[in-house]
Amino acid sequence: WVIGAGDAGSALVTMLEVIRGYGILQKSDLKWIPKRKILFCAWDGEEPGLLGSTWYGETNKQELASNAIAYLNVDPGVVGHNFSASCTPSLMNLVRNVTSIVLDPGMSNTSVYDNWGGKFGLLGSGSDYTVFIDYLGIPSLDMTYSGEFGVYHSVYDGYPWMFEQIDPTFEYHVTLAQIWGVIGLRLSSEPILPFVYVDYGIALQRYFNDTLKLASVNLPSLNLDSLRDAIQDFKTACQMTDETAMELQGDLGFDQQELIEKFNERIILAERAFLYPPGLPGRPWYKHVVQAPGINLGYGGVTFPGLYESIIAKNQTLAESQAKILSLVVYQAATRLANARFHSPTPWILGVVIAILFICVIGISVYDYLQKRKEKRQFVQYTDDTEERIG
Repeated sequence: WVIGAGDAGSALVTMLEVIRGYGILQKSDLKWIPKRKILFCAWDGEEPGLLGSTWYGETNKQELASNAIAYLNVDPGVVGHNFSASCTPSLMNLVRNVTSIVLDPGMSNTSVYDNWGGKFGLLGSGSDYTVFIDYLGIPSLDMTYSGEFGVYHSVYDGYPWMFEQIDPTFEYHVTLAQIWGVIGLRLSSEPILPFVYVDYGIALQRYFNDTLKLASVNLPSLNLDSLRDAIQDFKTACQMTDETAMELQGDLGFDQQELIEKFNERIILAERAFLYPPGLPGRPWYKHVVQAPGINLGYGGVTFPGLYESIIAKNQTLAESQAKILSLVVYQAATRLANARFHSPTPWILGVVIAILFICVIGISVYDYLQKRKEKRQFVQYTDDTEERIG
């Protein structure tokens, strides 16, 4: 709103440091080149209504829906000393791993993860990730160093406040750049996308348990059995997907590249399966059925938003409809993940080899049999001819 050293200047300078670090990697002996495109964006019009990011997402909907892997958001960057992160569950393991190898500036020899504790928040709204997760279904991460931000949206959010009270040595900016940069490196460079879906299954089960408790109070006759079954199928598909990723990491004895590309293509689209095209009740622009900003919570996020809000309103008909929609969408996500599961071609190849050997053996046997028949006929004919001559 005004000077904005913390909000959102600290995020912008941190992003510039990530870009500088990537440039150094490219010029180093490593000659690093990402396998996937990295797009850096500084959005305009965030405060009036997420204008820049929303325009970009809506304008480039088709390309982003087909190709975008993840969206990493930092807003603000550093306004305190407490790391926090909110993300779609498939990214949780990646964030845990990266924060485990980056040291926290506030505590000697302690990782950011150890100091933070690994507790993730929900993606609600109020920042530029909104269009990417709620409208496009792109896995998203929002992270920051937060604290008592008393100068929020005031003329005092300037360089003196940042330099004198928050980050005099800018070590928190450096730490955030390291986390952001390494997450970007892994998403752009690892052969197999570093998504872990078991966390997603666990999250959906937790969301369901919370919803069940709420329904028992507000709508005790609401039947959520089909949603329970859908989530169980989804958890099974998550386990299979992670097992496939682990198998692809190893040596299967055949060319993996084509399998890896197919696997990545399918899991890129997994999050899109949680989109319901008609949108949430009364909010058609918001299409993600697992998490969204609460209709009366401002920036705060809620899980299973359409179902949650209908239960809060004690609207039995709407709740039943939303439960059915949610079940179908979760089944769809489970199917999409299950389709990412490949089957080792070894049994197929072995079957073909055995079939060929079988055909060869049978062919040789038939050939031998025909040869013997032919020889026998020749012998009989020879014997008859000889007898005729003798006679």
